[in-house]
Amino acid sequence: MSELFFNFVLLLLILIVFGSMMVASFRTAPWVPSRKKDLRRLIELAEIKKGEVVYELGSGDGRIVLELARRYEAKIIGYEISVIPYLISQIRLWLVNTFFVHRMKGEAKILYRDFFTADFSQADVLVFFLTPYGLKRLEKKFRLEMKRGSRIISYIFPLRIFSPKSISKPTKTSNPIYCYHF
Repeated sequence: MSELFFNFVLLLLILIVFGSMMVASFRTAPWVPSRKKDLRRLIELAEIKKGEVVYELGSGDGRIVLELARRYEAKIIGYEISVIPYLISQIRLWLVNTFFVHRMKGEAKILYRDFFTADFSQADVLVFFLTPYGLKRLEKKFRLEMKRGSRIISYIFPLRIFSPKSISKPTKTSNPIYCYHF
């Protein structure tokens, strides 16, 4: 009986983990970590200033949230709905806050929350790597909620209804990064 119960619980956990990853993949994007050289370009394009609020939509393992908080005196908030990447990000956040907090200039936080329900009106900068389908679902929300002077940094895929202020693609093999100003 206990082996049957153990197998049931294990199967249930596997279904929950992979189910959350599948939901995130179909709604916005699968978890694919950004390349380090692209991360540097992304950070430069964001032009984050002291005291700004930055949201990363689909923050995955938290690497971008933590890197931004390390470099800037800003409030960085990540949103993630896949269980495994979220748990990894929480472990990374705990390690940084426990052992390396002196290296952080800003405040980092990662929420287990659907960013489609988030209020973007407080954000100065949005950063994300989302599929065209996920971007299309967000375009109206961007138009309604983004404040004047805010910026959007989109990794690889452009927004359809907005014209980018700049596009960073230094080489043919580089992934494009689109920068939008409101």
